[in-house]
Amino acid sequence: MKISCLYGKKIAGDNGKKRGVILGVEVSGKRIERLICCDDDQKRFCVTAENIISLKGDARFDRAEKAGKENRSLQLGKAVFTQDGVFCGYLEDCRLHGLEITEATVAGKKIPFADLVLGDVCIIKEATQAESAAKDMFIDAVCRTISSPAAGD
Repeated sequence: MKISCLYGKKIAGDNGKKRGVILGVEVSGKRIERLICCDDDQKRFCVTAENIISLKGDARFDRAEKAGKENRSLQLGKAVFTQDGVFCGYLEDCRLHGLEITEATVAGKKIPFADLVLGDVCIIKEATQAESAAKDMFIDAVCRTISSPAAGD
């Protein structure tokens, strides 16, 4: 399953009654720590990992808690750089195995999620993966520029 499939997914209590939708996830290391959810009245609530019953179909949970300050929210679309500051692309999606995030997709390339440091931007710790992603993105940008005529030509 991809992280993007969770965003907007309906979430229900253990009795099957719909409680709202998933807005995002908070992570700790490479595991989902909490689901950030919202009910029909736009009130936020969270579900900790230990209270998640299932993420298949409509997500289900045992117990919710009041939403607090979100500080480790995984946001797609963040810029991704190497440790040397080379731009590699944007965080497109992440693959889940249970509650563990196994890989990230950046500029169409798969990168082990454990190699990413999340913050205002994402940093790839593994230089060889980052160099490959940066080169592929550069080649793609050059090809698009060559195939698209400049304005006014």
